Amino acid sequence: MKKKSQILVKANTFLVMVALALCLPNYVQAQTMYGVSGGSGGGYSNPGNFMSVDQSSGAVTLLGTPYGGCGLSGVATNSSGRVYAVTSIHDSTSCPTNPDGTSHLIEINPSTGAMIADIGPLYDADGNECAIGDLSFQPGTDILFGLAANQSNVGSTRCGLSGIATGGYLLTINTTNGRYTIIGRDPSFSNSNGGLAFAPNGTLYFTPCWYNIGYIHTLNPANAQILTSQALGSGDCYMGLTVRPSDGTIFGSYRYNNDDPGIYTINPTTGAETLVGNPGNILVHDLTFAGGNVSGTITYTGTGTGPISIAAFDGAGCGQGNYTEVWIPGPGQYSLSLDPGTYYICACRDTNHNGTCPDSGEPSSGYNSNPVIVPAGGGPVTGINISLQGQAQRTESIPTMTEWGMIIFIILAGIGSVYYLRRQRRA
Repeated sequence: MKKKSQILVKANTFLVMVALALCLPNYVQAQTMYGVSGGSGGGYSNPGNFMSVDQSSGAVTLLGTPYGGCGLSGVATNSSGRVYAVTSIHDSTSCPTNPDGTSHLIEINPSTGAMIADIGPLYDADGNECAIGDLSFQPGTDILFGLAANQSNVGSTRCGLSGIATGGYLLTINTTNGRYTIIGRDPSFSNSNGGLAFAPNGTLYFTPCWYNIGYIHTLNPANAQILTSQALGSGDCYMGLTVRPSDGTIFGSYRYNNDDPGIYTINPTTGAETLVGNPGNILVHDLTFAGGNVSGTITYTGTGTGPISIAAFDGAGCGQGNYTEVWIPGPGQYSLSLDPGTYYICACRDTNHNGTCPDSGEPSSGYNSNPVIVPAGGGPVTGINISLQGQAQRTESIPTMTEWGMIIFIILAGIGSVYYLRRQRRA
């Protein structure tokens, strides 16, 4: 009776855990806003920095100088959360030894600000160099778009174009080798620089500086021609532009015409601009939303394999309330994108490979110091490490053909022996 009761308890526990895994509420998700600082011009401090930017105050937290202090003119994040930036070439003070006189495409670790890879200088198919003013990934295709800088006076042909008026040309960039391809430019932009950003729905926004300033335009990504125009209330322009994925809010940085380093939100329908805050004496040349603001490492002890789920629950414990989840293929680093609030960070490993966890017998655990508080502004929270303990798994080998033959022989011999003995008794 006791054994039967234990079996029922285990079965009920299993069903509860499966139901919990399948019936959790819908995802909620946000992202951290990051920025890059330009060169040393204008007396601004900390050139070439990668930083997090508080979405409610505009305050910045410097994370690192990925390219040795060289100014960074553009930054963008793809759908996998990988962050790319381009260097500015016209910065003789903080970057006097730019190796080849053209923008470099680099990949950045958003948690530390360190450079992951120098993909290399930007060249077209004919080997022409180019300087880039801003970047943005196109949703759906993950193609990296860029804007030729108005000061891209490098090489004899300048971005493969005749003359010096290269600013405002829309182009695409191969993130594997740094090769760019010119798309075109609307005639009204002449030699403009400025902020470039895709919205989640694919709308491409541009706020030109130098020429045709004071507007936020939408562009056709196929030919760079203006689709719509809306005058900005300030009559100014933005060098940095990004769109928050969760709600489509447009953020702009560094109003160039008035030398205003503030962070603003922009209403593309009315042109109204609202000051978020001032980052101080730092020129935030571009913005992007990327990665997670809560990060840590998952370690695992045991023989089971399978992907690992890390989830943040906004209720009273693991499995309670709404949740944000991320999967990683095995033990290692993770990051979650969370709004300000209090969360229980929990992990489990899908050792039975059915696409969900925790099922009965699968390892699961929570952060030792739960709950975790994400501060106002969504600032980074690091070191949320979780250890998972797996159970030793039984290893049962499948018999070889020789072993199967022996098994069959023994069975047949046994049957033959029984038959022989019965015959003997009858005789």
